[in-house]
Amino acid sequence: MNDAILVINAGSSSIKFAAFARVAAVNELCRLYSGGVDGIGAQARFTITNAEAEQGTNDNTTERSVVADSHAQALQIILDWLEKEASTLR
Repeated sequence: MNDAILVINAGSSSIKFAAFARVAAVNELCRLYSGGVDGIGAQARFTITNAEAEQGTNDNTTERSVVADSHAQALQIILDWLEKEASTLR
């Protein structure tokens, strides 16, 4: 994925993210995914919502339990998922 922006917001027990891609034809950013890991250090949950769900055209939100005892582990979960997902967009 080229021309992408990843925004990270870390809190005391969560990391939220949003991934954007540049649409060259209109020179604008389009949100691809948003989500995060909540409950770091306890019962952590990884949630992802795609752009279609955010626009109301598709209810495609995924949530699952994960092991994230630290912010580093939570960030790695997010980055691994994004890397895997980005490979399907190429």
